[in-house]
Amino acid sequence: MPDNVTSMAYNSENGPPWHRKGTPTKGLTTAAECIKAAGLDWAVTKVPLRVADEGGVPLSHVMATVRADFASTDPRRVLGIVGGEYQPLQNWDAFRFFDDVVGDGAALYETAGAIENGKRIWLLAKIPTTIHIGKDDVVCPYLLLANGHDGQLMVHIKFTPVRVVCQNTLAMALHTGSGPHVALRHDRYLKRRLESASETIATIHATVEEVREQWATMANRRLSVSDAERYFKQVFGSTDKPSTEEDSQAELFERAQAENDRPLQGLKKIAMDDFEREHNKKLMINGTLWAAYNAAVYAIDFGRKNQRDRVDDLCLAEGAALKAKAIRIAREQIGV
Repeated sequence: MPDNVTSMAYNSENGPPWHRKGTPTKGLTTAAECIKAAGLDWAVTKVPLRVADEGGVPLSHVMATVRADFASTDPRRVLGIVGGEYQPLQNWDAFRFFDDVVGDGAALYETAGAIENGKRIWLLAKIPTTIHIGKDDVVCPYLLLANGHDGQLMVHIKFTPVRVVCQNTLAMALHTGSGPHVALRHDRYLKRRLESASETIATIHATVEEVREQWATMANRRLSVSDAERYFKQVFGSTDKPSTEEDSQAELFERAQAENDRPLQGLKKIAMDDFEREHNKKLMINGTLWAAYNAAVYAIDFGRKNQRDRVDDLCLAEGAALKAKAIRIAREQIGV
């Protein structure tokens, strides 16, 4: 699985990332420190595209986004092809946005970096609060911003909890109102929408208590081994063919029984192994819905193989969708 990370910084107190790349920083860093350590201290500009002939006629309403710090002859400078209305979000403006949302100087950055020479960048900033699910099971809320300079990715801002005890990133969206997952287009209204997004994401502070209660309920909901197996099968799907209207009740029952009797494989097996690990006993969450949910996320983060960029996959694409499914099914079990 490619990582495509060309520069990044990370908080060395929580260990290096899986790909072992990046500049370690001691402790959580501020915006000014992080943007330099992550190699994001550069600007994006737009230049017109021209037909490659003697006249060199410029193409109407078509431009290229380029890194201003690279020489004009450096092919790495070209990030993407965009329309004339495209408005880039500069890296410094993204950091300033986080500072405005969390509080001036209070946004502490866990990781930040660039993918494919800057075609996409991300920031992960810690919100100054913690949630205690069990005695030693601590969850810290973070804000994630993913931005594309290539014209292919909108500005995504979402809430991401991180389990400090095992450094397992849990990407999920809170489903309260419009939810603090915002996607903004790179158009002339981008700055105005960022201001509105600040107001929306500020509701995270007001919903932390609600999330705390939901996770505490999950930690108190006991699951048998068979219940956990059923949960993982719901999250990761069945290998059987889908049912149709022509299927009889007997056929449906026989198929369900066969599925229940089938040993767990793939991601289901990885999740079950994590569910039964000794560390859940140390956290005093063993045999609970909370342990099952975290086991499902562990399998998604570390058990899947695909050709997508890992950051893109886990934060925005199939990996993020599976995590959203895992929390949705868990929430259904506690009646939320």
